[in-house]
Amino acid sequence: MDENIGKRNRGRPKGTGRHQKQKLDAMVLEKLADRKLADPSAKTAVIIKQLIDRTKDTGGLRRLERGFEKNKPALMAAALARQQAERNAVLVENFASALRFIEGLRNEFEAFARSPKGQEVWEKANRFAKGVAEIMASPQLRPWLELAHDPTKVSSKTAQVGVTTRFVQNRVSRP
Repeated sequence: MDENIGKRNRGRPKGTGRHQKQKLDAMVLEKLADRKLADPSAKTAVIIKQLIDRTKDTGGLRRLERGFEKNKPALMAAALARQQAERNAVLVENFASALRFIEGLRNEFEAFARSPKGQEVWEKANRFAKGVAEIMASPQLRPWLELAHDPTKVSSKTAQVGVTTRFVQNRVSRP
């Protein structure tokens, strides 16, 4: 029964078979395509040298170069799909993060608006806005607004204001 005890196994050592090498090659080729997509001017051999351990896989460079050239369209398409999926995931996460932030601000604003301090701030802001609107609508400010928007169209009323207006006109007209 135990005739094989003490005998060495024949054939390839475990973990060195063709299927394991193909799996490792597929992973290296995926990474190669990703890097080639990021930097198309990079040489294939240089990237492969960076990705593999050449002390253990002496024939790997040429084998991987041939494999990449043979399957280049499919590998590059898969790399592009991975890159787009990664970008989309980042965009979705950023968008979700922004929405969470906005929702938090909205909740804080609503809580503040319901508080007595919020009501007081709201009333002060309304009074300030009404005051600004009244000032902007006043006939005394109209010539100054005209001057601010277009210094060449100074009305006759502005000339009546006096020395200050001439001073401002001189400042505006100087280069």
